Amino acid sequence: MQNYKQQQQHPFRLDGFNPPFELKGTEEGPSTLPRAHTCFHQLVLPNYTSKSNMVEKLTKALDYADRAGFQFL
Repeated sequence: MQNYKQQQQHPFRLDGFNPPFELKGTEEGPSTLPRAHTCFHQLVLPNYTSKSNMVEKLTKALDYADRAGFQFL
């Protein structure tokens, strides 16, 4: 919970995007897939329990998006 509140106050940003790219946390559980808000350059990540769990969920989300016809540059 503390990490989520810290991320909400100080989201991670990358320069060069308008609006800036942000990584945001959410209170959703580790079984939830990440979400993207492409118009706002945001990637919303649940509080995963491990790096391998995060990689698994990101890979699954990208696979689902690819099957739906979204393209990644």
